[in-house]
Amino acid sequence: MVGNEDWRALTPEHPKTEKKNRAHDPLDLTLIESNGETFEIRCVDIGVSVERRLQRTVLRGGEGDDMSDEGSESAVYTIDARIELPEYRKLIDIFRGSQPKMIEPYEGNVIKVAFRSVSYKYKGRELKLVIIQDTV
Repeated sequence: MVGNEDWRALTPEHPKTEKKNRAHDPLDLTLIESNGETFEIRCVDIGVSVERRLQRTVLRGGEGDDMSDEGSESAVYTIDARIELPEYRKLIDIFRGSQPKMIEPYEGNVIKVAFRSVSYKYKGRELKLVIIQDTV
């Protein structure tokens, strides 16, 4: 281990992000196109998975290992919504266009994102999105 400290207590300094919209509803997905236009969808559910990048060094013949926090995070958002065909067409234009930004559903700040996948079922008007936060 690193010194006598517990590795979980070792946290890197992260720059503070300014909260843009504290009153943002977590079920409102707001995408911001490169031209500044916004596109909003009311969602059934929005999930997020955030992971930190850790590095572990295991020493052969030594006792234990060293773990270090590299300080970077990655977030993946899974979005379920019900939308009509005109909304889907607008969304697919954003998907195929230049890189958008998004208002983070839980923290309210603006983040740069990339689409991983878009799935739409017309009969039930069911939309499923997977969006990845892009590191700046």
